[in-house]
Amino acid sequence: MSTTGPAERLRFHELRRILRLRRAQLTFTLAAVRLLWCARQGQVKEIWVGDSHAALVPATTVGAPLRHVGDGHWSCHLGPRLMFSIARDGLPSSLVRISRLIARTRNAGAIRWIYTFGEIDTRCHLAPRLERPGAFDFVATYLDRIHDGARQTGADRVLVLVPFPASDRYPDQTGFPKVGTPAERIRACAIVREELHRAASTLPAGRPRVLLLDRTEDLVDDTGAASEWATSDGVHTNDNGRAVLREEINRLLATSGS
Repeated sequence: MSTTGPAERLRFHELRRILRLRRAQLTFTLAAVRLLWCARQGQVKEIWVGDSHAALVPATTVGAPLRHVGDGHWSCHLGPRLMFSIARDGLPSSLVRISRLIARTRNAGAIRWIYTFGEIDTRCHLAPRLERPGAFDFVATYLDRIHDGARQTGADRVLVLVPFPASDRYPDQTGFPKVGTPAERIRACAIVREELHRAASTLPAGRPRVLLLDRTEDLVDDTGAASEWATSDGVHTNDNGRAVLREEINRLLATSGS
């Protein structure tokens, strides 16, 4: 029979939590040092930053929060961050510090930064707020935050992924809850998309340029939700969807003076 009381168990679990947090911080710091070293060597081509799409578009699996995913491409998965929270609070201070250090490297201007936020907003939070006045005002603020953060990177151009609607043609997953009807979520995505394009058109000219990574029509089916051809779970892109986005990245860079 265990003689461990509630207080001891609580302290044990708190210690485990602290150790996990310290380990995660150390892992992130070591990855950041490697990223900076690679940037100084001119070996960094592309950095994805944001929600789960920042992990699952440049790669096929979720890994460490900051990791090299091959061919000079890096993923900085910030967890389930909202477009709304980035608009409210800005980019995380740890990311800003890394950005400033990368900006000092010789190749900083050529590194592609790609930001991915908004999928959780449209899947979980915006459907109940569709008719609320000003509910989408944060979208323009979000793009302003990305533009301000982009100045810290030293990049000539940054890309912003336009979120596409999740599909209901897959079993419900605890990790990816959906709120509202499919039609409501599709409408929420459409409004976010419209607001992103409107906000992008009003950003100041000059460096860095903000380019919208938007291939919504090619990633959805005739219902307007994520196509089974382009997604493996109704939320994230599969190899087909990744190929569509990569094609669009290449096109944007070529047409914007790459």
